[in-house]
This record gives sequence, C-alpha cells and structure tokens, in this order.
Amino acid sequence: MKLLFVAVLLGVSFQTSVAQGGCSTIDKTMPPLFISFAQLDDKSWDGDKYVKGALLKLNNNSNCRISFSVAAGESRSSEASSPLVLRNGKLVRRDDVPIYSLSGKRISLSYLTKYPNAKYLVEGGFGGDVLETAYLYGGEHIFFGVPLKNFQRGGEILLAYHYDWDEGDRGQIITKQGEYTQRYETVEHYLRFAPEQLPRGTLK
Repeated sequence: MKLLFVAVLLGVSFQTSVAQGGCSTIDKTMPPLFISFAQLDDKSWDGDKYVKGALLKLNNNSNCRISFSVAAGESRSSEASSPLVLRNGKLVRRDDVPIYSLSGKRISLSYLTKYPNAKYLVEGGFGGDVLETAYLYGGEHIFFGVPLKNFQRGGEILLAYHYDWDEGDRGQIITKQGEYTQRYETVEHYLRFAPEQLPRGTLK
C-alpha cells in the first residue's frame, strides 16, 4: 500500500452523471454506474499477499463505455471474452461482444481507500507504476476484491473512472510551505463503496 500525497479537489464529483455524453441508463431503477457486494472470498490482494476479502461487482448500467486503471496485462488477457466465434467453418466477430470485453471476469484493478480522519488517501488493489487502461462497455460488469480489514478500519473505496468524452488530467505541481505537493485538476469521476453497504455481519 502507498500513501498518496494528493489534494483531491472538492469539485471532483462522487455522483455518476451520464447526461454530458448523451448516455442513458439501462435499468431505470438503478444508478447508471454502481458497485455492489458479490460474496466473501480469500483472494483479495493487500499489497503483500492474498487475504480474506469482499468480492465487489462494478456494474455499468449505462449504454456508454467507461475506462479505469488495471494491472499490466489485464486489459487484453486471455481471460477476456473472445470477440470471435466459429460460424459455418469461419471465424466471425460476435455482434454482442466488444473486442477485449472483460465482462463477468475478476480483474486486478487499482482503487483508493479513504480512512476516517486520515489526511491522505491510500492506494490499494494493484496500484503502482505499471498500470494500463481497461474498458467496461455498456451493460457489462466486472469483479474485484478488497481486503476486509480495509472496511473493518472504516475505509471507503473510491474507484476512479473516466467516460470517453472526458478530457483527461490537467496536472500541476504546487508548493505549500516549502513542501512539494502534487495536485490534480481533473475531470476524473469516482464511484464510492462504504462499509455500511456490506451485508450485516460481514465484518464480524
């Protein structure tokens, strides 16, 4: 795990909005993007080893594609659904499966954890210097694990994502009282998953 000395601007929204890109929700009774609890497991990475954790499900309930950061090799791994199928002796592209679709797969992704009264966010999952961009198409979902100890300490998971129309980072370095602090002005969005969203008794 790594502490991030990042000043997150208050203007960064934790709410999901799809209006800007002309997106619409698929299931109108649910948010366009949301994280839900799937099950308990023992394969959540804590930075050193696999531990007991909560398997979470990232749901893209919109008709727009989003992107997020994953460990190197994840976005085009052999685990990705094949966009090709054999028909009449020929390999043809399946209309319902985008190229390198990861839908339904467990992914090693990067997220942040915000602990109560903590000054800095903590990088979790498979964060680090070697990350790449993965895509989640409309109507798809993926799974990722978070150690239960993160939630037991009151940590909230913040999963950064972008829509296709986002402009990307406009980074700057600012100096505060002689210390260098990295500050980002971005159009990055975050999905939030808090301990109280886990089923009752999960943390016992």
